[in-house]
Amino acid sequence: MPSDPRSGGPGIGADPGPVPAGHLVTEREIVGFARQWDPRPFHLDRAEAATSVFGELVASGLHILAASYRQWLDAEGLPGAMAGLGLDRVRWLRPVRPGDTLRVTGSAPTTRPTATPGRDVARVDLTTSDQHGRPVMTATLVVLVGAAAPDGTAGPPTDQHTDR
Repeated sequence: MPSDPRSGGPGIGADPGPVPAGHLVTEREIVGFARQWDPRPFHLDRAEAATSVFGELVASGLHILAASYRQWLDAEGLPGAMAGLGLDRVRWLRPVRPGDTLRVTGSAPTTRPTATPGRDVARVDLTTSDQHGRPVMTATLVVLVGAAAPDGTAGPPTDQHTDR
């Protein structure tokens, strides 16, 4: 398995596997995110949520996307990442409710060169599953990365993750 010499973690082309710890989604977290970013009744109020298509309080899909990205970034991230370029094929497959525990799995990144020497575009497929192993969200991250060296290690170091 290729490794990143800066972090000791998996390099481009390595299969990072599942994120080891799950994330417990709480009602407080659901309501707090919704108040700020997605204030729909079925994310904010139990009584109103009971009359919705969901029948109970559920998390915003944007909340699950953000929480999934953070969980993946904290556990694996992408060595040599320079900038996010986009998200493709985001799908919310089932509602997330208070008390659900989420776990993210990232695929081995695939890369393609760009017109700029030393830079590649990487794609990573993320799957977020609940405590029963049922997928609740899938998405593909598209990221600008340093081009892999001939030995398969990640490209030039970056100052990513300086907040940790």
